[in-house]
Amino acid sequence: RGLWYWNEFNLSGCRERVLLSYDWTKWPINRERNPATVDSARTMLISCADWLIGKLTDRGSYLIWCYDYPFAYGVRAGWGSAQAQAVGVQLLLRVSELEGASYSEPVERLLRAFDVPIEDGGLLDDSDPQVPWFEKFASLDSQRPKVLNGMLFALLGLHDVAERTGLEAPRRQFNVGLMSVLRLIERYDLGDWSAYDIQGKRASSHYHSIHIAQLDRLFLITGDRRLAEYLDRFASYRSAEPRHQVFKAENDDLRKERDKLESELSAVSNSISYRLGNLLVDAVCSPGRNTLLLPYRLVRLGIEGLRKFRNR
Repeated sequence: RGLWYWNEFNLSGCRERVLLSYDWTKWPINRERNPATVDSARTMLISCADWLIGKLTDRGSYLIWCYDYPFAYGVRAGWGSAQAQAVGVQLLLRVSELEGASYSEPVERLLRAFDVPIEDGGLLDDSDPQVPWFEKFASLDSQRPKVLNGMLFALLGLHDVAERTGLEAPRRQFNVGLMSVLRLIERYDLGDWSAYDIQGKRASSHYHSIHIAQLDRLFLITGDRRLAEYLDRFASYRSAEPRHQVFKAENDDLRKERDKLESELSAVSNSISYRLGNLLVDAVCSPGRNTLLLPYRLVRLGIEGLRKFRNR
């Protein structure tokens, strides 16, 4: 969110823009609270940096940002994200340029997490020495999905950090990660679209567009024609893809969300408090039989509620 402030209000003073995963003019739902002036954007940017520093997890030789809830691909609470780690460092460095070096103090220890294997709590999947991977969902219990956009965001972030600091570690990490991407990139080509992960999950239209933008930036950085080849392929798929297939992934996600909401609604509808409210409303708004039967229905509902309480 802080980097969106940086982009939109030109806090660099040179129209520099960081590639982001989301359009923060649309997300989150409280977008009406977005800043309206450069000064307020700068204040909110600094607040983001302060919040991030306050959320650091110290693991001795390195620092990491952790998520305190389980998530996709089997990750448990306490997982980290190479994408989030790189983007977070990008933010801290920019705030340090505005506010002073104190914001850059954690940077080197944050970068060390990219060299720590997932088995030791870090962000590096080194299960295959030929293709070390910076995981978007880094957890000992995860399926090691090798999410493409997460890796590419990590690489873009590491390159940016190397350019801004002159540090050797992020430059080395970028080069190692780039070689892994080049070795595996063909597995993300579904022939008519790009894959979200190494398992072949079809990318949503949003993430397919992100892949194209990421490969474009990486090609500009490296000049590697292999990146340009897949950039062109993925871009051509977008223009040729039938509409119903483009939105298949989004439809699947919406269907899952609908099923979740229907389940939650069913739970509410079957709750004692909801049914009690309906009985009272019916007795008042539709008197007669509903009013006469109210005592009986209340007793029956009370007995049912007591049984549920005892069975907990």
